[in-house]
Amino acid sequence: ATLIMASDDFELELESDTLELESEPSQVAKRFITKIDFQIEASDIENMQSQIITALTLKTKKGDLSFTKYVGTQDEED
Repeated sequence: ATLIMASDDFELELESDTLELESEPSQVAKRFITKIDFQIEASDIENMQSQIITALTLKTKKGDLSFTKYVGTQDEED
């Protein structure tokens, strides 16, 4: 799996430490939990500290899962 963290002017791509992902059943019926480990370097943390992450993308063999920052309208904030 690959995790991509992006901001307006920065992108960090992390590769999973394991090649195969294993899911375990959770306490909620028909739900599973998958643990994924990523190694991040100290220099990458320093570069990210001044960034505002706007998108996270998890890429796996079975597909991609993207999360983006929601920007509401002024009406929603009032």
